[in-house]
Amino acid sequence: MALGTVFDLTPEGEIALTREGGHHRDRIAHAGGDATGREISRALIAALEAVRDDPGIEVIEHALVVDLLQAADGRVCGVTLHVLGEGSRDGVGAALARAVVLATGGIGQVWSSTTNPSVATGDGVAAALRAGAAVRDLEFVQFHPTVLWLGAGSSGQQPLISEAVRGEGAFLVDTTGERFMAGVHELADLAPRDVVAKAIVQRMQATGSDHVLLDARHLGREFLERRFPSIVERCRELGLDPVTEPLPVAPAQHYASGGVVTDLRGRTTVEGLSACGEVSNTGVHGANRLASNSLLEGLVFAHRIADDLAARLAAGEPAAGGAGRARRTGAAARRRAPRGACRPP
Repeated sequence: MALGTVFDLTPEGEIALTREGGHHRDRIAHAGGDATGREISRALIAALEAVRDDPGIEVIEHALVVDLLQAADGRVCGVTLHVLGEGSRDGVGAALARAVVLATGGIGQVWSSTTNPSVATGDGVAAALRAGAAVRDLEFVQFHPTVLWLGAGSSGQQPLISEAVRGEGAFLVDTTGERFMAGVHELADLAPRDVVAKAIVQRMQATGSDHVLLDARHLGREFLERRFPSIVERCRELGLDPVTEPLPVAPAQHYASGGVVTDLRGRTTVEGLSACGEVSNTGVHGANRLASNSLLEGLVFAHRIADDLAARLAAGEPAAGGAGRARRTGAAARRRAPRGACRPP
């Protein structure tokens, strides 16, 4: 909030809270009704833009990290980049560094249906693996129960119907109109995501359908348009309207609970490399992530990494990149890596 993030407030001026899957009380802050991640990102990007002209900061956009660069002792000392730009910015280059932080997101595009954007292809985990970093629990993949079903053959990033819609009172029914979550879990439609996703798949199999329905009509037009403006707008763009009809939904890949192993300061098992967000495995999630803890985890561990690196760099640790020898991190490339100062091979 100090950086400018604007959360939704109650009439009394307090932060408005809502409830999501697995929660027993309202505890989730939100912004723009249903655009919390977008608002947090907006504030962080605005803070970056405010210092973008600082001579100590360089922003390179539209770039893909290909590999981590390592010194002869294994310490990470930079990255190779494939930059899609203009002029001298177009091509493959390198950024040398005393420390590297991975914040590359998830692996959603491995699946045919996901809520993840097209860039979520697991590049960060792959680069960390090639550098010898430990990874953990990659099989712990969360499926979101209520992703808008767009018909057979639809693939790639699918529209997410936030769990907060059920937190505000919407409920699931099968294609015959029967509610089916009441006898499955004590929290019924707000059971943890793995429980709801499994129940939906079982009901789809039992009814021979490829989706179930999410009914929010009783919440009313005014409430839905105010509380979930982005969801309502997107549904209407696709020819659906939660105000007047139940929405077809089905589970889709949503979050990678596993990733690059870190400690509570965000440090990985490779010197010079930290990680936060979905690419990491911090230990705060089990096989299933509690709703909205991803935003919290990203912010908390990013802050811890910033504090840790600021203190270590000020103390002269890690050592400057030029002190070691460089190599690419692929096995074949390592065998032919040049000897010399830490630099792109």
